[in-house]
Amino acid sequence: MSLEHLKHAGVLLPKEQWGEKQLRSRVPRWLLVACGLSALAGCAVMYFGDGGGWTWAGLGLFFVSLAGFGVLNLRGISEE
Repeated sequence: MSLEHLKHAGVLLPKEQWGEKQLRSRVPRWLLVACGLSALAGCAVMYFGDGGGWTWAGLGLFFVSLAGFGVLNLRGISEE
C-alpha cells in the first residue's frame, strides 16, 4: 500500500507524532522464538510419527504453538 492509501484509510498517526513511538515490540523475543521452535518441533514429530500417535502429539504441539504465537502478538498490539 502506498502512503496515500494509508492516509485515506485513517491508519496513520498525525505527522507531528511520527517518530515518537518505539518501533520494537514489547513482547519478549525469546517467547516468540520458543513458539517458533516448538512449532518446528511439532512439524518434525508429525513427519516422523508416520500417521500414528506421535503424529497427533505433534499436531497438538503445533496448534498450541500457533495459539501461543497469536496470543503473544495480540498482547503486543494491545499494549501499544
